[in-house]
Amino acid sequence: MIRPSRQKCGLLCGLLFPLILWAGMEGLAVKPLLFIPYDQTRIYFSDFFDTETILSKELAEKLQSIVFGFAPLPGKTLLYQSDYVRSKISLYFPEIDPLIQSDTVTVSRGNALIETPLSATTSSVPATKTSEDPPGALIDAEEWKSRLEEHARVFLTDMWMVAIPAEAFHLEIMTEPPTAFSEMPWEITYTRFGKSDLFVKIAAGSPVASQTTRWTGKVKPVWIRNLATAGRNIKYKETFLSDAVVYKPLNYFDYRDPVVEGVAFPKVSKAFIKSGTVIEGALIANPPYVRAGQVIFAVVIIGGVEVKGMVEVLKDAQIGEVIQARNVETGAILTGILEEGPVLRLY
Repeated sequence: MIRPSRQKCGLLCGLLFPLILWAGMEGLAVKPLLFIPYDQTRIYFSDFFDTETILSKELAEKLQSIVFGFAPLPGKTLLYQSDYVRSKISLYFPEIDPLIQSDTVTVSRGNALIETPLSATTSSVPATKTSEDPPGALIDAEEWKSRLEEHARVFLTDMWMVAIPAEAFHLEIMTEPPTAFSEMPWEITYTRFGKSDLFVKIAAGSPVASQTTRWTGKVKPVWIRNLATAGRNIKYKETFLSDAVVYKPLNYFDYRDPVVEGVAFPKVSKAFIKSGTVIEGALIANPPYVRAGQVIFAVVIIGGVEVKGMVEVLKDAQIGEVIQARNVETGAILTGILEEGPVLRLY
């Protein structure tokens, strides 16, 4: 038997060594869109992967413990080039072969002001099945979107406490939708970030994570309504009528509390409102029911007898407010609740 030369052995080892290394690498798909919760200030390597698909528990824990970088500011987004993400993953985790199908990787962080009331895991969505549907049947992309839209509409109706008509509501799907998805009941998690976008996670009722049982992406709810905008500059504390307002068809969800067509005027501005600005509830108030200096009746029950007198209101007020007033005869300061009339009912 002829023994191979040292040169041939070295060449053979040089060819086999990369193959051995490659065989030990784990190919993992990198998410094109990452969502970071508001209270998370760092991006961890585990955020880039679906950790449920990682077979090695040790590797999953290592990914969760090492920081990739700082998270964006609340409500903001960072955009990484895929080559940078791939090289950084390979530097810290040579055992991983990062599979990135997009040119960029987007990282978004939730907004503290609106994340809490709108972040919730909803109850399961019952699947509509017939006796002819086999277990684990799949629905197409059109049916998937239709179901997600209806669920999101019901969810937003509860969160915004406003009736959203189905025929006027739709979702813009901003992440690639699945071509087919499981018919089994869904668990859906919503988190709002940015102006009106929703980060959505869907998990079908299967212990197996796959493209037909899990979906994560970004959607934008749209409901076009006639919203009130300032037809001119409105001064601070100005009482204005409907002729100062122009209604425009805009997306209701792009604003926190927009004033819609049908609201009664006059209103009083609580801040300067620039011409063209959408008028939101926080910017206006109803005119006071009584104004400071106005003289009204005051009543009090003494020994079962109602006694009336005249008082001067000391501040602008609405019905139901507790205010002080001055007795016009004695000058005494009295306190009571403002009632319709106007009448001040004294304590």
